[in-house]
Amino acid sequence: MAKARENLQDERVSSPYKSVLAGGYRELCDWAAVEHRAGPQELSKDYDALNDLLIDYIQSCYDRNIPISRARCAVLGVQHNHRNTVRQLKASWDSIKSWEQKRPLRLRVPCPELIARAMFLSALLKGFCSDPDRSQQWIPFAIVLWVCWVGMLRPGEAIGLRGEDVVLPSPLHASLCNSAIVRILNPKNRRQLGKSQVSKIDDALATRWLECLLTGMTPELKLFPGSLATYRSMFNQLCRELHVEHLGLTPASMRAGHATALFVAGMETSRLRVMGRWRCLESLDHYVQIASSALTVLKVNPVTLRELEYFCAQESVFSQPPVGAWTAFFSRSPQLRAHLQWTRRRSLRPFAKRRPSRR
Repeated sequence: MAKARENLQDERVSSPYKSVLAGGYRELCDWAAVEHRAGPQELSKDYDALNDLLIDYIQSCYDRNIPISRARCAVLGVQHNHRNTVRQLKASWDSIKSWEQKRPLRLRVPCPELIARAMFLSALLKGFCSDPDRSQQWIPFAIVLWVCWVGMLRPGEAIGLRGEDVVLPSPLHASLCNSAIVRILNPKNRRQLGKSQVSKIDDALATRWLECLLTGMTPELKLFPGSLATYRSMFNQLCRELHVEHLGLTPASMRAGHATALFVAGMETSRLRVMGRWRCLESLDHYVQIASSALTVLKVNPVTLRELEYFCAQESVFSQPPVGAWTAFFSRSPQLRAHLQWTRRRSLRPFAKRRPSRR
């Protein structure tokens, strides 16, 4: 059967993003109807009137405390549905920029290495000792969390890592020494830096634990056998147990934490940009300046700080993975079974969509 023809214009925007833009466009049309005004469809050729409509809608969203993302999606939705307006809505974007300047400053809180190490050790301790019933989640979570900090990975990138995406030191890759390479598919900035990017893990501890986790593992399986929501939930649980929940740390703090540490240590931003896969130096400068300024809010109780330091001083217990394979501590059977079922459904999907040809 002939392969269906792909429309490049339709596929220039992903389906989820199309839904977001359609929602913003629809809300603008509904607001215009309630206000008894002509909608964007009627004003698509009258740029001044269309700007007036959008400016009033943005002002209405601001007055009603509606998130700025809704107003931004309305402008983008108009540009998506009426391509001739792409360069004609400068006045509307000026209102968006004015709104952004009035928003309160939101600092990207970086995670210090001390807390990152404490979370790594705490997760391993739970997986091996205190919560063995969930060892199939805690042990991979600890390894992925530390790899996320060392490699400056985004949370979604870390969750998407599979066994086949990791290159460990071997006679074939002797130059890696104690380093590992992880491949990141379809990252956030794939349009600028490519759909396949890499991050070098220059940490012997992370490399050893990655090697332990990958030994005997099916390459197609994900390193962490849970969703992003599960990853966030476990992250927040560790923050509460370590008494650092007041700092406002999130899974994204791992990337900001290592980048800030390297920046404060004096690493050149040009090298840091390559390591962290930022699109340009301007975006990296903004990122590390905001993250570095957030260091002022990282205030930990002295008692908690001493407990964290003492806890991390015992990390020699986990400096080496156990001698036995990970299969002695947890099983990936449910994960493998779900993967095989998903693979089978995906292989049958093209046949289910076939329709009888018209003659």
